[in-house]
Amino acid sequence: MGTGAADALGTPALGLAAPAATPAADGAFERADAVERRLAEAVTSGDQGRIADACREFESLFLYRLVREMWKTIPKGGAIPEGFSQGAYRDMYQMELARYVAQRGGIGLADMLIAQLGRPAAPATQQEKGGADVEVVPSTNRGRG
Repeated sequence: MGTGAADALGTPALGLAAPAATPAADGAFERADAVERRLAEAVTSGDQGRIADACREFESLFLYRLVREMWKTIPKGGAIPEGFSQGAYRDMYQMELARYVAQRGGIGLADMLIAQLGRPAAPATQQEKGGADVEVVPSTNRGRG
């Protein structure tokens, strides 16, 4: 809308466009970069507590994006049109919902990441060192139960 135009309720517009609902507008890209840095620093330090915190934050970000995309499938409309403030509160609610779920166990993504990133790096195999092939040993994990 340009200056002088009116919104759906006939209120004159101020010439200010509401931010688009994109990852760049809601800070998701910046948050993803921060989580990636925290995770890399935690893995480099080897501190299990920092790794766990960073993995839970990653799961929270993943859940936020999941909830946000699922929310888009809800039909819009109704008697009261959605305004900017309603969208802002919806985004904050989605973010807090994702944090709440992640802090209480989430969907298991953080636990899998912690298990993978928290273990010490495997020693290089003979083939990686330029030596002979290494014998493949079958996994002892034969399934659950």
